[in-house]
Amino acid sequence: QLVFVFRHKEIWPVMLVWCLASISYGFMFTSSVYYAQYILAGQRVDFATMDEAAIVATIGGTISTYMGFISMGALFSMMVLMPIFLKKFKTGYKAIIVSQILTIACYLLLFFTGKLNFMYCCVLSFVATAVGSMVNALVNVLVNDTIDFILLKEGKQLNGIVSSVKGFAQKCGNTITNSGMLAVLAICGFNAQLGPLGQSDTAIMGTNLIRFMIPALVSVAILVIMLFYPLKKYFPEIAEMKAKMKADMN
Repeated sequence: QLVFVFRHKEIWPVMLVWCLASISYGFMFTSSVYYAQYILAGQRVDFATMDEAAIVATIGGTISTYMGFISMGALFSMMVLMPIFLKKFKTGYKAIIVSQILTIACYLLLFFTGKLNFMYCCVLSFVATAVGSMVNALVNVLVNDTIDFILLKEGKQLNGIVSSVKGFAQKCGNTITNSGMLAVLAICGFNAQLGPLGQSDTAIMGTNLIRFMIPALVSVAILVIMLFYPLKKYFPEIAEMKAKMKADMN
């Protein structure tokens, strides 16, 4: 039954979006810990005036505070913003387009200015997470679009197959996230044993890259695909099909 899905070229970009959404979400959370510990905490620690206990407390407080903003941003995104986006923009792909435009703007701003002020970085990271993390849930709407498209083209309702394909795409995204992040840090010379103040300039740049620039590029890729969303041109035919099915049932 997989052949009924894979033989349609319109499905491949959707699969890529499922994978990219997983990468975007994974990078956002995993890289935040590195960024908080090795960039933000490094700026707040002063070895000249702080004893060891104060240094440990500062690093721990920095990580917990920053991750608190990230977690609350993700919660606000799912509980508040996503329903508003879906109600305002009607379709999932339009909601994704708007969320990714806002996400790209926030990430680029944070990449260049996030290190200037701790609280500024926390607040803007909250905004970036609030508009960005919903993509991992919004792509579920694309599952419904794909199921309807297959039903239109093949006359078969392959809910389980399409959901399995989405799950596989997301697992691919998780794999790329874990290996890709470590690969970028390794290339940049990152060494966790050196601590927040022992990293080279290239390692700091690498940490900044995985936190903001790489996720921004992933969002750009998602945005481009959604701007040319291949299933949207079939929406009128799908609506007509559903209306006919409803009439037949009555």
